[in-house]
Amino acid sequence: MRVWSVFVLVLLFTSCKNDLSEDIVDTSRSKTLAQYLFLDAFRQVLSVVPEFVAEGDKSGLATTISSNSSFSGVDYPKVITIDYGQVSQQDDFGISRRGKVLVTILSKEITKGAFKIAFDDFYLNDTKMLGELSSSYVGSVSNDSYDLVLTEGCKISNENGTMSLNGSLSLRMTAGKQTFEVFDDIYKLTEQTKGQDFSGISYSANSTTDFTLDFSCRWIVVAGIGEVSPSEVTTQKINLGDGNCDGVVTVDVGEGDLISFQVK
Repeated sequence: MRVWSVFVLVLLFTSCKNDLSEDIVDTSRSKTLAQYLFLDAFRQVLSVVPEFVAEGDKSGLATTISSNSSFSGVDYPKVITIDYGQVSQQDDFGISRRGKVLVTILSKEITKGAFKIAFDDFYLNDTKMLGELSSSYVGSVSNDSYDLVLTEGCKISNENGTMSLNGSLSLRMTAGKQTFEVFDDIYKLTEQTKGQDFSGISYSANSTTDFTLDFSCRWIVVAGIGEVSPSEVTTQKINLGDGNCDGVVTVDVGEGDLISFQVK
């Protein structure tokens, strides 16, 4: 009888431990996904809008780019609409988008000025994006750097529910300045964010070593160490990789337990 009691206690302990680990991974997974989606929106804006401002109307197979007023005028701000259409279209990375991204610019120098990104019924890989992301240029002649602020309304919504990511992401370029091509840019990123995951659990997150961003990679973040602290749960460490473009994140949930997942 005593043996069975001990056995049951071991099972209960193991079950609770596994459940706790999964809760922590769910928080890390949702936070990492939201970060990736907002960084991708930023990358898309840098890859599309400056060329549109300089050269005028340019549309892809199902993408239309337009402005609410001509760039020959001196009145700002102006709003640029990137319309991906109502049917999802896939880019060279395999990323699908539909809906509209709205970019508010304060001058023609979008890559060296302030701008805001908002979303109108916009979906990336079937996840809806909400809220407004603002960007301030803090770079120099030698390197481009940006401070990104995700407002309180920054959220993502999919079949798992709705979760939020708010706070600041600071990007410092380390390579790519020599060309006008966005997709060869490399950045270091410092993060200080908070929000609620898909289960409604509040959390805070920060980078403990700078994240490495490679704009030639689908998943953008390829390296770095951070922390995610869900409310009433021990802080877990997240490892965003060693430089490979695979989107794999490894979470240390304590007591030597490591759980990995791919950002999706």
